[in-house]
Amino acid sequence: MWRRHGGIRRHERFKVIDFSSNLNPLGPPNELIDAIKSCVSEEAYRFYPDPNYYELRKLLSRLYGVSNDELVVTNGASEALTLSLLTVMRFGINTLVVISPTFSDKELMITTKALGFKTLTSLMKDVGNKFILDCEEVVNLVKSKKAAILLSNPNNPTGTYVPLKVLKYIAESVREGYLIIDEAYLEFTNKSSATCLGMDNVLVVKTLTKIFATPGLRVGALISYNKEFIEVADYIRPTWNIDSLSECVYSKLLSGESFINYFISRTKQVISDWRSYMITKLRELGLVVYNSVANFVLVKHEDIPSSELHSRLLREGIAIRRADTFIGLSKYFSRLCVRSPDDVNKLVVALGRVLKCL
Repeated sequence: MWRRHGGIRRHERFKVIDFSSNLNPLGPPNELIDAIKSCVSEEAYRFYPDPNYYELRKLLSRLYGVSNDELVVTNGASEALTLSLLTVMRFGINTLVVISPTFSDKELMITTKALGFKTLTSLMKDVGNKFILDCEEVVNLVKSKKAAILLSNPNNPTGTYVPLKVLKYIAESVREGYLIIDEAYLEFTNKSSATCLGMDNVLVVKTLTKIFATPGLRVGALISYNKEFIEVADYIRPTWNIDSLSECVYSKLLSGESFINYFISRTKQVISDWRSYMITKLRELGLVVYNSVANFVLVKHEDIPSSELHSRLLREGIAIRRADTFIGLSKYFSRLCVRSPDDVNKLVVALGRVLKCL
């Protein structure tokens, strides 16, 4: 199976401006770099990590406002999603409804089929400059089924946020099943987490790799108020699924609660300001830019396929994320992460050159 993902490789980092990877444009904070240096000097990599991740689990629980026994430490959001699927199967779920487009949805379909799920898809609706969830369609798909529903919130790649009252309605419609919500990008917004619902059948996926811009140090969490579910998930979780260096670094970083709150708050403000600037500049080029609450925007460019636009911009030293790989999106969609006004200006100049030649 060929896996697709945004982001450039390490050896490419000085060659292009990366609009393809949805990481914090502020980069890792100095405090995190200091934690890395400290953990390396302590030779944390020479020791096994705590198989129960007691300290890291305690700090993650504090960060997300839940108790220790309502959270499983995972290797980023991707493992948390896989772990949630493996665990719902243990509770008799064999039908999965995926709200698309969403992160790695084509790969997800292959994975769920391999696991034995009957997988159904509900496509978000393109209405002008935003995508919306068809709530009633989702509810009808799970009627009289013991099913799980999977969605990302904010949605990747559309940037749409589904309000808590809608999530509650959906969760109540699948009382014998589960609502799995990937909140990988929630920390970039001023929106509320689904943990606020306090419902036993709501599973929330979290990650630190996006907000702290460390995809190579993978730490995430699977959260549920259903403690029996968390206990089973923790049994399924591989021993030492987080390496000792990542465990050490994030244990040090998260111990500074006031700094973490400050950094996330500052990031939200920067993203809001830079996103507004970016949307304005892209719309001035005549592109369709969808409203977003996240650290990325979805763009429609009807005069050029995303594969060609991607190739041409790479020659200009700019990487973007093709969005035709997402279920429900045509070859005329791309996703761009929010970057600084200086980088956006360079993007606009390059886009202008490409579009002028069509």
